Amino acid sequence: MNNHAKLGNSDRLQKALELLLDRKWHTTLEISQAARTVAAGSCISELRTNGLTVIKRWRQGRSDESRRVCEYRLGGA
Repeated sequence: MNNHAKLGNSDRLQKALELLLDRKWHTTLEISQAARTVAAGSCISELRTNGLTVIKRWRQGRSDESRRVCEYRLGGA
């Protein structure tokens, strides 16, 4: 069963993609804010299911944070 949204029918996915089109790294918070959703990871998964290449990396947070931050960017040519 296919439960993912189609890119052409989803404002949420279109907003996430619009942010990623600059091919810069974006945090899950930035993606969530752009797409107006709390589920940035689901947006990324659905963009991938729609055929897009989205690259993930982990980076260290600010010096006053001990946690790592997950970031994504659009890949491919």
